[in-house]
Formats: sequence, C-alpha cells, structure tokens
Amino acid sequence: MDANNFLETRIAGPHEIYARWNFDKVTFDRRDGSLESDALRYIRLKDFKLSQIEHSKDFFELLPAEPFFPLLAKIIGIKKGMFFSSEQYAKIRLHLLNNKLINYKWIDFQKYDGSVYNSTPYFLNALGKYYYQHTFGLSADTTAKGFYRSCVISNKDCSVRHIYHLEKFYKNNDHEVVVGKYPFDLIVDNKHAFILTEMHENSIGIEMRVSEAIFQSIRNGFNLYFPSMTPEHRRRTCGIIAGLLFEYKSESYTFASYLETDICSDSNVNNWSYFLTNSKEHGRAPIFQDSLEFPKISLTSDKIIGTQLTNIHEKIQEKNKISFFYSLRYINGMNNKEICPGVKATIGYGQIQNLWKDMANGADVLITGKVRSTLLDNIHVPPRMMIIDSFNLEEHQIQGKYDSFEDDERSVMTATQVYRVFEKKNVEMIMLPRNHAKAILKGYKFLVHSMTTTHYMGNNRESFILIDFSDHPQKEEIHQSLLKMLIAFGHDSPKEFIPELAKVREMFKDKIRIFGHFSGTETVDWVYYKELIRYSNREKVCILTSHVDMKGLVKNAELIRIQGTSRFANYNSLMLANCPVMKERMWHPRMIYNKRFVGAGSWDFAQITDQKELQVICIMPEYSSFYEKSSQKSQDKPTGFNRVSSHSVTNHGTTRKNRIQNRAQKRL
Repeated sequence: MDANNFLETRIAGPHEIYARWNFDKVTFDRRDGSLESDALRYIRLKDFKLSQIEHSKDFFELLPAEPFFPLLAKIIGIKKGMFFSSEQYAKIRLHLLNNKLINYKWIDFQKYDGSVYNSTPYFLNALGKYYYQHTFGLSADTTAKGFYRSCVISNKDCSVRHIYHLEKFYKNNDHEVVVGKYPFDLIVDNKHAFILTEMHENSIGIEMRVSEAIFQSIRNGFNLYFPSMTPEHRRRTCGIIAGLLFEYKSESYTFASYLETDICSDSNVNNWSYFLTNSKEHGRAPIFQDSLEFPKISLTSDKIIGTQLTNIHEKIQEKNKISFFYSLRYINGMNNKEICPGVKATIGYGQIQNLWKDMANGADVLITGKVRSTLLDNIHVPPRMMIIDSFNLEEHQIQGKYDSFEDDERSVMTATQVYRVFEKKNVEMIMLPRNHAKAILKGYKFLVHSMTTTHYMGNNRESFILIDFSDHPQKEEIHQSLLKMLIAFGHDSPKEFIPELAKVREMFKDKIRIFGHFSGTETVDWVYYKELIRYSNREKVCILTSHVDMKGLVKNAELIRIQGTSRFANYNSLMLANCPVMKERMWHPRMIYNKRFVGAGSWDFAQITDQKELQVICIMPEYSSFYEKSSQKSQDKPTGFNRVSSHSVTNHGTTRKNRIQNRAQKRL
C-alpha cells in the first residue's frame, strides 16, 4: 500500500513552497528586496554555473512554458536558428538538474489508442523560481501563462460549457452527478472527479487546488480527470501535477487527460488518455481499472459561443458556427424597475459591450482601467472626460499615423497613441494611479460595471447596475452631484467625494449607496466590505465573480459562481465554502446579492490597499432598507474611514441632511 494513504493533509508543491519560502537550510529570504550577501552569492554562483554550458540559460528561460525537453529544444532551435540534437539538450537538461534549479517526475503518456510514450515533464523548483525572477526580471509564471495563451480560442462551445455538457451526458446515462463540490468541478458516481483549469490562471492557484484534489483522491479512492483546451494547456497542467507528485513522493499514481474537443461528435477519440508515473522500483502505474465511460456529445468542435467582440479572431469566425448565445440575466427581476420615486434600476450580468457603447458615446464622464485600442473601436462620439489607470506616456511616440477614429490600423495602437487620439478630440484625460473602477455618467443615467476595455472587451459575461434618474424631480442636482463625485474620485479625494455622496444618498432615499475605495485603506477596513459582511451574516448571499479572497463572504455564501482560483488566497477562501462552487468560463462579473440587496462594481472580492474601486449597493424595491428594524442602528455606528477627514461631525442636534452626510463619511 502506498504510504501516502496515511497522509493527514495535502502537501505543498514547488510554487507554494516558493510563495511561503519554507526552507530550513536557505539563509536568505526572497522577500528581502535588498539582495543580502548570501542571496547575491547564490545568484552569482548560478550565473557562473549556467554560463559553463552554452544555451543553458535559454532553455531555463522557456522551461516554465514548455516542460517537455524535446519540444523545448525545437522552440529554442527555431528562436536561435539552429538544431539541437537529443544529446545536446540532454546535456543541458542534466546541467540544470545538477545545479538544483529544476526537478522532474518520470511519467509516461498512454494515448487513447493504447500507444505509450515517455512524457516526463521538467519543472522549476522553488529556488529555481527565485533565480528565475532575479535573472529575467519577471516571474516564471508570467512566461508559463503567456507563451501559449494565443493558442486558446476563448469561446469554443465545447470548452465554455464543458461542465454543462458533461453533466448532461452523465445524467442522461443514469449516473449520479454532483457539480461544484470544491476542489472538484464535477464528480460522477462519487468516484470520478473532473477539474478544469485555465491557461491564464496563476500556477500556484492551480497547484494548491490540485494538491487538495490529489490528497482527497488518495484518501478516498477518487479517479482524477483533467480536461484541457489545447495540447499546450495539457502539457502545462501536467508539469504542475508532476511537481506535486514529486513532493508527494508518490510511488504510483495515474490521472486521466483529454482535450475538450475530444468529446465532440466530429472527433474520433472515444477513450481516455492517461499520464502514468514510472520508476525502476515500481514500474509503470496502471490505468484506471474502473474507468468512467468516455462522453460523446452531439456538438461539433468548430461551434462557438456568440460574443460582442470587435477586431479579434473569435469575432470574425462565420456566424453559422455560433451554437449558443448568453442572454442578459436580470437579478431579482430588476429590469428597468422603479426603486424609489423617479429612479429606475436595471441590474444583471451578461455580455454588455453594446450597453457600454450606448453609454460611452457622448458620455459626461467615462471611468475605466487600462487604455487599449478597443476604446476607439467602440467610441465615435468622444466623452467629455475620461478617468483612466495611470501609465507612463511615451513622449517621443511617433504621431500623425493614428489621428482618426476611423483608422484601420488602430488595433495595434499603443496606450500612448490611444491617449493622444482622445486628447486631440478635446477629451479631458485624468490619470488615477491603480484605477480599477469602471463607470459611466451620461446625462441622467449612471452605469457601474465590471467590463474591462482590453482586447477581450465584449467576450466575457460582466455584471452591471444601470441607474436611470431621468424622471426624478431633482435630476439636475443628482447629475451635478454625481459629476462632482466622479471628478473627486479621479483626483483620489475622498474629502470632496463625501459631501456629494451625502446629497446623492438623500435624493435616492438611501436606496442606492455608492462606495469609493481610495488610497491607503485595507479591504477589511472598507465600509463596502463591512456592509456586505453585515448583510450576509443575516441572510445568505450569491457571489458571482472571477476570483474571491474574502473568507467572511465565502462562509456566508449559498452559491459561488467563479471563473478561476488563480491566486494564493483563493484556495484558502474557497475551502471554507459550505455551498456549491460553480466553475464558469467567459465569466468576469463582480456581484453579490440576495433577495434584499445587490452589490456590484469593479471590485473582485480581493485583498487590496491602494487600488481604486467604485461599488454600488441597491436595496430592492420591496424593502425600505436591508433590515428595517436594525439598519438605522447600524448606520449610526462608526465603521471606519478610507481616509480620515480634516474635521469631525456629531449626530446630535443636526438636520436629516447633515446626519446622512455624517453617515456617508463613516461609510466611505
């Protein structure tokens, strides 16, 4: 019997060891940016060692992206214009191993047709990751995520709805199916567990989750299945798993793998492929003796999910390939529904580029993060003002080539060139450091949402709250207060933000609450987060997000729909979930709700300090406040500041307007 059957907890892989820096004999700390003498000696020693064999550093640089040396040698060969024989790259591989920068796990690959190949992945160990960071000036994970990312088509139906297709197939064939039992995405017959990963996920997020899955598979006798979008995706996942099996010191382990297109009707694949550990002492691990039937669905591999993308390869595919559209979904029936006299709200999620486009053209204020050429693809009537994430303008950028919104080459424009185009259109540009907020004010409508303006704008399903106050008797006052609020936000000035916030809350009858996150405050001290904790403590919530780090919210959830678990803190949070954790793709919302309220904006439930965010809480029409009996008391209780104001305010002997302003100051 494998000694691992007696494990009491999961084991950390090399990525987690590096993050936690769990070493007994290492005398320096990776967190020390000063590079103390021991760290410098280590780096210089490795520099000298790798210089002894030509191209060792070239192989080491791309190993995080391609863990299989024969393929890695081809990539380096193309890059260098030369050919590497198996003897040459074997010498380099041995040199990297002897210098203790990489490790490997002997694994064979058994293809679905029964043929077997040596498929041993190599991977950076924790010290290798440290040396990589200081040698190349970026993390190994940046290379791992980015090198093959363009190979993935993000809206293939068989991938986007993969869990749905599997669930439907196995239920129709009389299997017991459980979806969303973290760390697994789908479990069949309490025996066969599927885990989906993403090319853009951080390796540590994948590793920690898979480590838990391996631990549970060993303890409970689960068979693990790993679907992959592409062969490159499969090799990266295998490299991460190999690192874990190396640390587990597993004598014999098997996991199944397949490409997500294999389940389609036009694929001739009808069986699982396997990765099997091998060793001189124990031989090759066996394939699953009680494997699950291989799923086949009535969908061809060329079918795609419809998007609202512009100028991107998913968009230009033939319309007859589209098999499914995600329609807008409205939360609590909030589709242009009145929440207080003269104010209507639309709250939901879906592909919202068309909604954003209608609001952005001719807007009074447009707030977004990174500046990309997709802005010019969608904006033909410039906004009066834009608040964007700050970046270093390239002052010597060549001008004149991209002067027009109609320029066909704008898809390759730099951020500076896009900035200059808006500047020439007399748009007032405000740069806000670490801005992540996304909002638009246009006339008597205010949109707060989660959609980025990068090249995947219009692809993912996003969350939004649209407030229409055009029928409010004080619509001009509301508009002016919102305008002043957003300008204050753009200048990172809560002192100027607070008074206008108080006015807006009073005019909205306290049914709509706006929260800004400014510089200098931890998330746990942010009033928006405290409100969510207060609300969710009293009634369970649904969370729609791309990530989640906040344990307090996870504990209070009755459903979590999430894109990925790519951060260190995601695993620690989601392991506390007492509800389904549903895997989603083409998914990027930031929303939390129950029947009484909805909270939405740009914040993705992560630990932040200086990142700028805008959030809205909307109390549902059926409720005058979240909890009528206790809400007033909770509002009067001090809850902290994002930045201390220059004066204090008392609640005693003040007007209603002043009391609301006082509460707003506490809430910000």
